Amino acid sequence: MKLIVFAIFLATVTARTTDFTSERNSLVVPDNQNDFLERVRQTVPRQRNTITGRISNGNEAANGQFPWVTRLTIVDEPFDTFVCTGNIISSNFILTVRHCFDPVITVQVIADAGDIDRLSNNIVTRFSDFWWFAPVMQPGNFQPDLAVVRTSAPFVFNNRINTIRLPALSQEAFEWPGQQMRIVGWGRDATGNMPRFLQYGNFRMQTNCWSQRRQTHLCSVAENINVETRGGDSGGPWVVVEGGIPTLVALHEGSTGSSTLWWFRGLRITSFLNFIHSVTGIPIRS
Repeated sequence: MKLIVFAIFLATVTARTTDFTSERNSLVVPDNQNDFLERVRQTVPRQRNTITGRISNGNEAANGQFPWVTRLTIVDEPFDTFVCTGNIISSNFILTVRHCFDPVITVQVIADAGDIDRLSNNIVTRFSDFWWFAPVMQPGNFQPDLAVVRTSAPFVFNNRINTIRLPALSQEAFEWPGQQMRIVGWGRDATGNMPRFLQYGNFRMQTNCWSQRRQTHLCSVAENINVETRGGDSGGPWVVVEGGIPTLVALHEGSTGSSTLWWFRGLRITSFLNFIHSVTGIPIRS
């Protein structure tokens, strides 16, 4: 009897202490950050083959409109740079998508926040010292496209830098059908160039786009057929306003479709709330 009770107890403890952080990596913060930044600023960001999405023919954001959005510069060896979009969820933690990184050769992630103009003197820059990748949810399932990045120094919040609210656990099965949503990002513009200003587009949430991945993904269509997402918007927030509060329901992954109908795919945040809490300690609403 004692053995049975102990076995049940052990199984319970094991279930509660699942290693959510099995995929992680430390990053070396350069000793001379100013020199490193100057070198980064002189590079021309490339486009990683796995990165799809940019907001072209969208709208220019205003300062303070999306204070949680960061412009992420991913630095790979020997010194290639790539741009993605991130979301501040606490003073030291940023959410973005995994496919922005190369786990073997990515050496640093630089987060810029505080202004919609990437050339502004008001930009606040933070280096990163650690990242975590979300684990496979079930054996044989696909690798989730979620990354949590920790900055080496905290952001100081003001009207231009702040967090975005995460969804609640009770919204696990929500799809927000027909609801207006915005995607925000630092992706390339319609000419293929890196934009100077942060962009966003208006979209409508849809259902049943990818029935095989409804547990982990959401989908939407643009309100204007000319609005697209392109390289650099990866990781950008899908923002639904609930009770007047912007809520991060998904991270932008990519898009697919034709000239008459274009679907946009986002990684559902509610599927990874326990993982996010285990890494960051951020309280999750019930």
